[in-house]
Amino acid sequence: MADDWQVGDLALCVRGGPINKGSGLCGFPVAGTLHNVQAIAIAPTVSHPRGAVCLSAETLPANRTGCRRWNACRFIKVTPNEAGEEDAETIRLLNGAPVKEPA
Repeated sequence: MADDWQVGDLALCVRGGPINKGSGLCGFPVAGTLHNVQAIAIAPTVSHPRGAVCLSAETLPANRTGCRRWNACRFIKVTPNEAGEEDAETIRLLNGAPVKEPA
């Protein structure tokens, strides 16, 4: 859901576009790049003139208005996995700690 974005989230670009090399100001996010969300806003876009959820990040290219804000529909949120018991056992093995035998 687009409205669950928060500052600090990691956004993976899944909908990139061509970079306009003729103008130093306008480009498109590149699919496959990861960005740390610095701001969230409701702002008009070409496809949503009344406003859409938009994400800003310093690592995003400037859009045609010169800001680094892009429609959230171009991104998916990346959430880190929580460590489970299997991960804990792997960490213990890597650290050389004895692994408890299952009862």
